[in-house]
Amino acid sequence: MSLLIRWTMVAVIILGGLQLFQLKRTAHYINASFVAEGLASATRLKVMVAQHYYMQGELPSSHEEANIPPPESFATKALKSATIMGKGTIKLLYNEKSGIDGGSILLIPNQADAMTDLTWRCVSFSFKGIEKIAPQCSYQGE
Repeated sequence: MSLLIRWTMVAVIILGGLQLFQLKRTAHYINASFVAEGLASATRLKVMVAQHYYMQGELPSSHEEANIPPPESFATKALKSATIMGKGTIKLLYNEKSGIDGGSILLIPNQADAMTDLTWRCVSFSFKGIEKIAPQCSYQGE
């Protein structure tokens, strides 16, 4: 085999490796955008929970209690549902497009008193590195 052919083969192998690395990075960004899209969709639900809190003086424990559309109505391409749980906590449940089928994020309301705005804490036991996607969130796994 000639030297030119050998160098060409080496160059092809190196370029193939670089393309594979770039493909993995691109997949990560795509997954990150799907997770962020789900968080953005939950903003509407957070507003509804806050409205219920300001009008009723307590956080809702379910969609029905707050007269809010069902969890699946907040679905996006990667978000399966956004469910109100006890004390106004919102659970975002993702599908495989997020990178973790069944991955979840919790949005936990904190009320100082009825006269102040609700603040929200964002935690995930599923999405390692979520801080890079959404700086207001923290990973609580392992």
